[in-house]
Amino acid sequence: MLQDILRETEAYQQILREGQEKGYKEGKEEGIEEGKLLASRQILIDLIQAKFPEAVSLAKRCIDTVDDVEVLQAAAMKMFSMQTIEELFHLLLGMDKA
Repeated sequence: MLQDILRETEAYQQILREGQEKGYKEGKEEGIEEGKLLASRQILIDLIQAKFPEAVSLAKRCIDTVDDVEVLQAAAMKMFSMQTIEELFHLLLGMDKA
């Protein structure tokens, strides 16, 4: 009964709204970061598919363990100058240590 009375107060309603807005904003920001991570992973996989299709399966397993967007983006940039599959394997092993 006391809880019901408190819930009906303007102060309680204001605090509730502020909490909901904060939760929504934080959830939205987390969603955006997750989207960037997934997009960065997919871009790198697409580049590998285009240049070294025989290594895609292994690359996916390695790439899926990386949670740093900057590491994935740097790896994608390195793909443009990569000539051999050995260079790709070296890159993938280096991402594991990053």
